[in-house]
Amino acid sequence: NSIWVTHDTANEKSDPNAQTSDASDAGKVAPSHGKLTAALLLPFGIQLNTIYTIAQGLNNGKDAMAVYPGAELGNLFDLLNQGQVALNIVALLALFMASITTLLSLYATTLSREQAIAVMRSLGASRSTVFMITLLEAIGLTVLGVLLGAVIGHAVAAAVGDQLAAQSALPIETRILWSQELPLLLIPVVLGVVAGLLPAVMAYRLNVVEKLFAT
Repeated sequence: NSIWVTHDTANEKSDPNAQTSDASDAGKVAPSHGKLTAALLLPFGIQLNTIYTIAQGLNNGKDAMAVYPGAELGNLFDLLNQGQVALNIVALLALFMASITTLLSLYATTLSREQAIAVMRSLGASRSTVFMITLLEAIGLTVLGVLLGAVIGHAVAAAVGDQLAAQSALPIETRILWSQELPLLLIPVVLGVVAGLLPAVMAYRLNVVEKLFAT
């Protein structure tokens, strides 16, 4: 036998042992003093084919519809996984675009500072010094962007979580996962270093005489 647990609008206490059902009761809904909204069937010692028979009988009737909680949760998790994959793709695209933007920005900055770099070289700055200054500028901009992005991202996540928790009965907690976030934060830093190599090499190979005495 199985146990019907019902929730009605009368808020009356239901006896778990009051109603029983088996395969012969398929398609029938257990009686209740109030309006029946949901019933949970807890199978005890029932074979799997019998459960399918009961569910089929309920779905063939007009009074109720049988669902499998495990299957519905599995479908929900599948949808969440699909959304996670889409977010990962968007994040990778954003990371790529940020790297290209950093490269173009540093390239344009280096071109506009060619004469200033030539003056530094003429005053005694070595090629390696100019190279390191340009590269450190790229690293500093990247680290600043990563930190600001992390702070803004967690703030937005906390605000969205609080809003969803206020609109639903599901508590949503946002946490900082250091073991997972730190490797992810290092990726844009590495890309920033790579993006800063080209402007740094340009500054390193700058022709001082040509830039100082350009006609």
